[in-house]
Amino acid sequence: MLLMEVFDKPVKWTKGPGSIGEYNASFKIGKIEYDFVVQNRGQNDIDGEDVLEMEFYSVDGTKSSSDITNSGNAIAVFATIKDIVKSFVSEVKPNIIMFTAKEESRVRLYDRMSKMIEPLGFDLTTEKIKQGKEYMLYRKG
Repeated sequence: MLLMEVFDKPVKWTKGPGSIGEYNASFKIGKIEYDFVVQNRGQNDIDGEDVLEMEFYSVDGTKSSSDITNSGNAIAVFATIKDIVKSFVSEVKPNIIMFTAKEESRVRLYDRMSKMIEPLGFDLTTEKIKQGKEYMLYRKG
């Protein structure tokens, strides 16, 4: 089986209510719940376009964590995130998407995620930050 085929098997997810400028979704794999949130971070300094920042994290009762869960379900999580991002890009048509790997442990995962988003019509730029990496995806054209 090809690796990309594995990433085409997301679990069922639900789009949640979001305030203006937000896009929310949630899903559950095993006993772990995950939230996906996109927030409008305002305009960038270069061309005045709105920057939409993506985050996803596991939820345990009332606290959330962006730590790697080591649940053995990374492929299912990323397949689902990929599916949510495709839906988000199709529905919202963002010009700039941003996300940050705030810990070195997440850089490899986010490198993979950025490579999954780029073919949806974006150019990728990255910047090394103090602890991690920042990703900016700009709509082509």
